[in-house]
Amino acid sequence: MRYKFLPHTADVKFIAYGKNESELIENAALAMFSTITYIKKIKDSEKKHIVNKSFSATSIDELIWKILQHTLSFADSKNLFCYNLNVLNLSKKSNYKATVQLFLIDKSEIYANRDVKGISKYSFIFKHNKKRLSITAVLDV
Repeated sequence: MRYKFLPHTADVKFIAYGKNESELIENAALAMFSTITYIKKIKDSEKKHIVNKSFSATSIDELIWKILQHTLSFADSKNLFCYNLNVLNLSKKSNYKATVQLFLIDKSEIYANRDVKGISKYSFIFKHNKKRLSITAVLDV
């Protein structure tokens, strides 16, 4: 299971899983994208945009939050929907650093699901156990 949605009174809450940090970032992004966009409606023939972005942070949870929040803001500012994200590289020396590749499509009513305004820092929880990593997040809608 890559992610699942959890009950929440007003917003959208999910938990994403990964075997490693890269997979966790990709699955958390997919949970957010599937909230915003009907991903399955996107056809291969549609005009797509691919953009690479780099991020750094002092912790993995801060890095994931920055990636999600910036991706949301970037796509909105360009009038695009993001429907996929690949982690191209991830390093964790003194700081966490990641370069991600965003896959975007022009905004259209046929792809619109829910309007997400931001990612709450209040309920952003990173966990690491022996088998997998997880991040719990609340999307402000």
